[in-house]
Amino acid sequence: MDKKILAHKNFMEAEIKDIEHKLTKADTKIESEALYKQVAELTEYHVETVHNLQHERLIHLIVTIFFAALLFLAIFGMLIFASIAAEDQGSYPLSIMSTILAIILFVTEIFYVRHYYQLENGTQRLYKFTEKLYQIGDALPHIDTKP
Repeated sequence: MDKKILAHKNFMEAEIKDIEHKLTKADTKIESEALYKQVAELTEYHVETVHNLQHERLIHLIVTIFFAALLFLAIFGMLIFASIAAEDQGSYPLSIMSTILAIILFVTEIFYVRHYYQLENGTQRLYKFTEKLYQIGDALPHIDTKP
């Protein structure tokens, strides 16, 4: 996912730089209209991409919370089985298995939190492009759609 966010970030930087360069050289109304159309299409594409990333971010948040809940249940089970094993010597295998399960879920949760953190920050960094595109669109002369 990081590669996808980075690729989109690099694409947007190049496109905005190109548009800003064309903006300084646009002299005629036709060039301005073409540039306005290009900005509108790029804005639509960018907003849709960010929307998809926000959806993915929500899914990863739900999965992260689900695994956190499983981790807490495993820790609770580990404590219960450890207290039973302290009283009954035959319950050690359950205590050991619940401890191993808690450790596995803890490591998995660490990776999920790291991935969600990177996804969240990557998406947040893309918001600046939305603002920049709206600023460029506002600076361009608006096209009259009426005949």
